[in-house]
Amino acid sequence: RAKLLKSLKENDPEWVHLLLFEADKKDLAWMREDYYGQLPWSIACSFGSTRCLKEMVKFSSIDKTGKTSAGQSPLFQAVNANRYDTVEWLLERKDVEGKELFNLPKYNLDEQTLDGRTPLWQASYKGYGDMARLLIK
Repeated sequence: RAKLLKSLKENDPEWVHLLLFEADKKDLAWMREDYYGQLPWSIACSFGSTRCLKEMVKFSSIDKTGKTSAGQSPLFQAVNANRYDTVEWLLERKDVEGKELFNLPKYNLDEQTLDGRTPLWQASYKGYGDMARLLIK
């Protein structure tokens, strides 16, 4: 798990693919367990590791909708960390060839955290104007 976290932080899709392939093959539980309230997909979103997310989307065993212990969706986490490219990719749901990614969920822009914040509210609150405009599109 430590190598996966390091690879996500460094946006290293080759290592992420290798680690997830081996973990998936062996059905390792840590792929589905949270790490201090966050799942691997959410961690990649908060790091803005879009290249890694593009590898991770290939694995059906990765939870792409799981929320943090504070009720934050992966989209909310990417917005909160001001990861514009990641948010744009999560909303567009397209691969490099422009084809729709059906195994990537459609995130609800109105979904609230446990304390009632939405991604748009968070972008506005933090002063991320470009991000707010992207969410309004």
